[in-house]
Amino acid sequence: MDCRIILLETSTSLCSVALLEGDRITACRMSDSPRAHASQTAPFVQEVLEERGLRVSDCDAVCLSMGPGSYTGLRVGSSTAKGLCFGGGIPLLAVSTLDVLVAQALQEGLPKGYEFIVPMIDARRMEVYTAIYSADGQRLTEIEPIVVEGWGSLRSLRSVEMTGMGSGSVGMTEGSIPGVEPAASAVISSGGREEFSPVISSGGREVFSPVISSGGREESSPVISSGGVAGVEKSPGVLFIGDGVAKCEAVLARPGATFLQEYPRADAMKAPALREFAAGAFRDIAYFEPFYLKDFVATVGKKLF
Repeated sequence: MDCRIILLETSTSLCSVALLEGDRITACRMSDSPRAHASQTAPFVQEVLEERGLRVSDCDAVCLSMGPGSYTGLRVGSSTAKGLCFGGGIPLLAVSTLDVLVAQALQEGLPKGYEFIVPMIDARRMEVYTAIYSADGQRLTEIEPIVVEGWGSLRSLRSVEMTGMGSGSVGMTEGSIPGVEPAASAVISSGGREEFSPVISSGGREVFSPVISSGGREESSPVISSGGVAGVEKSPGVLFIGDGVAKCEAVLARPGATFLQEYPRADAMKAPALREFAAGAFRDIAYFEPFYLKDFVATVGKKLF
């Protein structure tokens, strides 16, 4: 795909900016210095564009890693992205920060035999923002803040059927299958609208839902129990990735579990950004808000003197 997209990742302690041209990252800047988001995001954008001899208006879109994550970082990223879009007359794209971490894991190479990827963003207060993904990057549960006290904590995540990472879903009417009552499960489409996918309830204990592609073809289907995604605890391979894994490793460590403490990076946004661009999933620049997930909580600053 012949396009140029400015990629912004400011959701955690690492501030990064990258330029995507076609299917290649051609320039990248990053910094984990304190307060780098406010002071370096805009200069990083200027640097990557100058490196390629481009202006903002030469690009086709700006893509923001929209959270969940740091409230301050997300605000800086959002305002920078909007400013670039307004100034350059180009559209805005936005992708989940957890999707970025999953893309990062797949980009670096998932070990053979691994079945699940669990990205974790530090949410403070002993919480992490997380969701469960299949090994091919499909999200299986809703994104939620949870306190991880053991494998049982992951079972608290509510299931969600994704249909091809944002493609359309096929509805069901009650009574489609005798004796089985359909239940609605939220799906966030590539355009940001909440839709519904077919989920068949069977006594409240376990559900089996075929994943239907936009062309009507039935894809592989995960089995989801009332307590989460079946098989995660006993899976031969689960990869945990993100800046939130440090607080969880002690209680989740077991054979087959791998923990990568990494920050999401702009250069890993290539796949989700291209997917959103191809789908034409442009955001309303005037009304777009980052995905905070939780309300901002102000704290009292420490006395310096």
